[in-house]
Formats: sequence, C-alpha cells, structure tokens
Amino acid sequence: MKIPWEVLKKNINARIYLIFGFAQSLWFIEAIWYFYWAKFLTYTQIGYVFSYLVVVGLLAEIPTGYFADKYGRKTSVVLGMILQTAGAIFMTTALSALQLIVGLTLMSIGRAFVSGSIEAIVYDSLKAVQQESHWDKLVATKIQFSLLAYIVAVPIGGFVYDVYFRLPNILEALTLGISIFIAMSLRDKYELVQTDKKMIGFHLKEMLIGFKELWSVKLKPFIIPAFMIITVFQLYDWGLSKPAMAFNFGLKNKELALVYTGMAIFNIFTVSYMPKIRKMLGDYWGLRILNILSGVAFVASTYMFNLWGIATMFLLETAGHLGDPWTSSVVNEHIDSRHRATTLSTLAFMTTLPHFFVNILAGTAIDGAGINSFHLGLGIVILLTTILTAWPGITKIRDKNN
Repeated sequence: MKIPWEVLKKNINARIYLIFGFAQSLWFIEAIWYFYWAKFLTYTQIGYVFSYLVVVGLLAEIPTGYFADKYGRKTSVVLGMILQTAGAIFMTTALSALQLIVGLTLMSIGRAFVSGSIEAIVYDSLKAVQQESHWDKLVATKIQFSLLAYIVAVPIGGFVYDVYFRLPNILEALTLGISIFIAMSLRDKYELVQTDKKMIGFHLKEMLIGFKELWSVKLKPFIIPAFMIITVFQLYDWGLSKPAMAFNFGLKNKELALVYTGMAIFNIFTVSYMPKIRKMLGDYWGLRILNILSGVAFVASTYMFNLWGIATMFLLETAGHLGDPWTSSVVNEHIDSRHRATTLSTLAFMTTLPHFFVNILAGTAIDGAGINSFHLGLGIVILLTTILTAWPGITKIRDKNN
C-alpha cells in the first residue's frame, strides 16, 4: 500500500478522509442484507423499494450538493451522517416492511448530503497548498482503507447473523454513529457562495450548473464511460445483481462473507496500481477498457458456475474498484472548485437514475427465475455502448495509421 505520507502529515482533512472512508466501509450487513430484507419483502418488492429509493436520491442529490456549496460542505456531511445513523436504527429495529422502508429513506437522503461534499473539502484543501497532484494516490489509498474495513466487517457480519439476525445491523448503526464525530473533525475553509437569506428553496439555474460542468468541452470525451463504469458497478454492488449472482452460484451468508472478503483482499493490491494503470492507458481508453471488462463479466456470469462464476464477480469488483477513484480523479481535475460539490452530486444523480428501471427488472427477474437473462442483456448493452462511444477514437487511430 503506497500511502502519500507527505500529504497526510500536512493535511488533517486528508487524514480524516481516510478514517472516514474506513468507518463508512464497515459493512457488517454486506453478506446478509439480501436475507434480512427478504424477511419483510419479496424480491420483486425489493426491486420496487430500490426504485423508490432512486426517486428519493434523485430528489435529494442536486439540492444537497447546492446546500453544501451555499451553507458549508462540513455541515452537509455531518447532517448526512446523522440522517444515516437514524435510518440504520430504524432498520435495526424494523418489525415491518414500512419501518424498513422509513430507515432506508433516511439513509438515502443522508448519503445524498455526504455525496461529493467530503471529496470537495479534501480536494480544495489540497489545492490550497498546491498538493492536488497527490489526489490520485490519496483516493487510491482511501479505497484501500475502505477495503481493509470491508475485510474486517463482512466476515463478522456474515457469521454473527447466525447468532442473532439483527446483530449486523446493530453494528452498522454503531459505526455510522461514530462517523458523525469523525465528520465533525473536518476543516472546511472554503468561502461560502453568497445567497439571499430570504430565498426559499433553490434556484434551478444554480442546481443545473453541475450538468453544465460535466458536459464541458474538457470532460466530454470521458463523461460517458465514467458515467457507465460507476453506474454499472453501483447496479452490481448496491443493487440485486451481486447477491443474486452469489445465490445463483450456491453461496449462503457465511460463504458469501468469505468470498466478499477474498475479493476485497485482492482489490487492495489492484487499486494501489490505479495511478500507474491510468498513466499507462490514459483516461479515454482506460475507462472504456474497464467497461468492457464489466460487460464481459456480466455475459460470462450467465454461463459460469461454482469457482468460474465467482471469477466473474472478481472481474466486476476489480473493474468497479478501479473505476471509482479513476472517475473521481478525472472529474475533479476538470471542474471549477466553486461548484465542485454541486458537480460531484450531479454525477451521483446521473449514475443513480438508471437504477429506477433496472432494479424493478432485476427483482422481477429473480422471482421469475430469469436473472441470467437479465445479466446477459445488461452485459450486451454495456459492450455495445462502449464500442459506440469509442468509435471516434478508433477512427482517429485508423486515419493516423493510413
């Protein structure tokens, strides 16, 4: 693990960023949420709940980014963690589907308040002392810290579930509560944008600045593949695809915990090479190659079983964990710091949008025993879209060779 010690010694926000990332990744529920939710909902209903949460996220993402730019990114992060903790408590004590959904709603809104804000604080604090060139290494280190937390928490959650089915959720609520105090330690010296104190709501024009930043000339060649790799990984990692694949390969909660832990250990080493891989491949082709790997993995998962099936999950995990910090670096390097939080929240908004339709399809496919067909179709769409968006680059290479 190549830790940027020079940055960590001089920048308290960088240190908090790593600690916060570690705490946020203590996912004790990762291997069991599929089984926990199924106590209250069918898989089709889970798909509809995910789609409902997408609507909540879409309504919250851009206004919360705007809130952060106007009233303070630190305030946004702390408020987000309070909401997430409250949501986790609701889920932990759930006795009905309604209480579970209330908890999920609070957590979704909370994540929207955090989304983009903490990265904006840390990046701007690096930029203030001309250390933004270290952002790649810092993000990669944060991903590695997150994976370490994942390695610790997932097997614990998978095994204590058999002791008492609410224990993993209890542990999650505790760690989210601790994260509130970690967020309070952030230092945000960014000058707030002046606004009319009598203003009620948010100006649509201001909220749409994020879209304009993302589609600027500098970001245009990268935004579609960046959007795709994040969206696809979230659909797999945060949706029904990951547990459905594992269940299809014959894995239960304890086996899931061990497989997930193995994938995290593997990706700790993989992510450490992200800056080198990015430099070698470049952003244009590198992001598209990650999408191709994801598409191939989805297609292959419909034909592979047992160890070969697990290998497709490893491939998806690797592409996603490389794509996350890679996309963060590309976007942060090309956007105006005045609207950094708004733009990053807008990207989160865009990558969340497809979940509305896809999760309903996934849930229905599981109950109808058609999840393999769903993954096959998704993989083909990813591959075709990647090829089409890469065509201008392919044409330039061909013309140059001629």
